Amino acid sequence: MLRELFLENFVIIRQAHLEFRRGLTVFTGETGAGKSLLVKAVKLLMGERQSPGLLYPGAKRAVLQGVFEPPGPLTERLQDEGFSVEDDGLIIRRVFFEDSRSKVYLNGQLVTLSQLKAITEGMISIAGQHEYHGLLRATTYIDWIDGFGGLWPLRERLGRVYRDLRGLEAKKEQLERELRDSERTKELLQAELKEIEEVGPREGEEEELLAEIEVVRASSTLKELSEGVYQDLYGKRGSCEELLSRSIGALQKMAEIDSRVSELLSRLENTLTELREVAYEVRDYYHGLSGDPSRLDELEGRLNAIRRLLLRHGPTIGDCLRKREELKERLNALKAPGALVSELEREIEEKGRELVEVARLLSEKRIDAASKLTDLVNKELTGLFVSGGEFKIEVSRPEHPSPKDVSLEGMDKVTFLFRPNPGLPPRPLSQIASGGELSRVMLALRIATSGKGHTSTILFDEIDAGIGGETANLVGDKLHRLGRLMQVLCVSHFPQVASRADTHFVVRKHTDGASTWTEIIEVKGEERVEEISRMLGGATDKEATGFARRLLGLEEDS
Repeated sequence: MLRELFLENFVIIRQAHLEFRRGLTVFTGETGAGKSLLVKAVKLLMGERQSPGLLYPGAKRAVLQGVFEPPGPLTERLQDEGFSVEDDGLIIRRVFFEDSRSKVYLNGQLVTLSQLKAITEGMISIAGQHEYHGLLRATTYIDWIDGFGGLWPLRERLGRVYRDLRGLEAKKEQLERELRDSERTKELLQAELKEIEEVGPREGEEEELLAEIEVVRASSTLKELSEGVYQDLYGKRGSCEELLSRSIGALQKMAEIDSRVSELLSRLENTLTELREVAYEVRDYYHGLSGDPSRLDELEGRLNAIRRLLLRHGPTIGDCLRKREELKERLNALKAPGALVSELEREIEEKGRELVEVARLLSEKRIDAASKLTDLVNKELTGLFVSGGEFKIEVSRPEHPSPKDVSLEGMDKVTFLFRPNPGLPPRPLSQIASGGELSRVMLALRIATSGKGHTSTILFDEIDAGIGGETANLVGDKLHRLGRLMQVLCVSHFPQVASRADTHFVVRKHTDGASTWTEIIEVKGEERVEEISRMLGGATDKEATGFARRLLGLEEDS
């Protein structure tokens, strides 16, 4: 859902800050006032590429910012990708500069335009008189049906089976290619395996070698330090051991006189024991240090051998070990190629049957969903067309499907058909000439499928173009009802539609002779009555004002 929209120095809009709510929001205003700029702004925030002329005359930059309440699945995806989504929601900001540069920010982080498009895809659906996005693209019809019928889980299952089958087929093709030159392949695999096994790396060995090399290189310093520690603790005259022993002797004499000293004596004796153990271990450490240059050469040689191996099979030792097992498997496969190919063919046949079975189940559910959606759309279309019209969804599939007939989407071909008048044959929806008819079909579809997908906001750009007054009343009622289910933004010229809005913005153009600018304000109360009256063609006409008040459900002035 779109919560806020901020525009600064955008075409002819100096500055505007709009706050949106749920329900139906309508934008009205005279032709040329700049209503289309709101649609353009939303498209840019959804990732549309910039075009020339976006900056207000004389401005150095233009800023668009939208605050969105993203749907649940998108919130989870954003968090997985490292974007923080707090109570502020999803904040998209685009900045355009006079030298045609631009920047895109998502919750304060700089992102690319392609990232923005991927993240916002499906969040807002924009339907205009000449741009109906998915409705005019036959490739999206299946998505409409699957979204309406709740078939995405089944479609995802189909996708998993499809990818499994393609994986088996690719494995079989690879094996067959290797078998065509099996002897040469065998030699190459054996050479790679020998290279890994001769080195025989183990997990964590690189780190161990680096640590030991550091110790060997510093052996002289370590010997000097450890020798000093040993002498101080035990080896030399006046060592800590000698001093503690003397103190223990004194405490023993004291304990014979005063038993309270016994605990201190015991503690000091334990300390002496621990000190001697440390001294002995330091001595052993000293003798264990190797300053032999040959040992350093040996360690560095081993490290270089492992690193050469990592360059070919890494980047980690774990990768090398996995490569070793893979090579063994492939060599074993070459020993019994016929049996493996036969096994793969059996698995491919079995997986192919499963794919067709899932595709058939998906197709049956699509046919059922298409029938229900057809009924709902036609129910919504009732009264929207003077001459009547009928919507139809055609789902076709192969009579005897095979795995080759199935794609990631299934085996169906879905077509949206429409008959604008009784007695005429239905035609593909994409071939309808009338934008007015298409817009009404779009509205009926949106109402029928509302709440079935991830889209939480729809923006209609003059969906009421080309309709009459009574039809406008029906369109207004349906838009208002759709607004109960999702956020609806609508640019309209019809007072019947505007009067049904929960929120009403007016777009007005001003000029002072030297410059021109557009302002966007929310109207309520009498200001809204005035705007509806203007749309009726009589801003100061008493009859128009009375009709405006009736449209808004207000009592007429006495």
